Amino acid sequence: MAGRRRSKEELNAAAQRGLALAVERLRRRKGWTRERLAKEANLTPKTISSIEHCEWEPKWGTLSQVAKALGLSMRRLHELAIDAAPGVPGDMLRTQEEKAEDVDVNAVIAKRSAGRR
Repeated sequence: MAGRRRSKEELNAAAQRGLALAVERLRRRKGWTRERLAKEANLTPKTISSIEHCEWEPKWGTLSQVAKALGLSMRRLHELAIDAAPGVPGDMLRTQEEKAEDVDVNAVIAKRSAGRR
């Protein structure tokens, strides 16, 4: 149903699925197996499998290890997870702080552009 308000649980599930899809896509893009990503991230293959299959919500430390192994910042992994989240506009999964940062960045860009005219 278009436009219906999603529950917090639905948004959390979508965010977790987006993370799973992002990690799997990035891993495959590198041509890595789960075992290779696990080795690079100093984790177990079961941990990587659990992330990719949404079996549990990983801790930030675990995600940090995965991001580093994939050559990404945590912020970039978060952005890719939002983009991959199925059926949810990315803006719904972003924090108020992230939205505020965009406003601040846009204001700076607008001021700089106005000064060049």
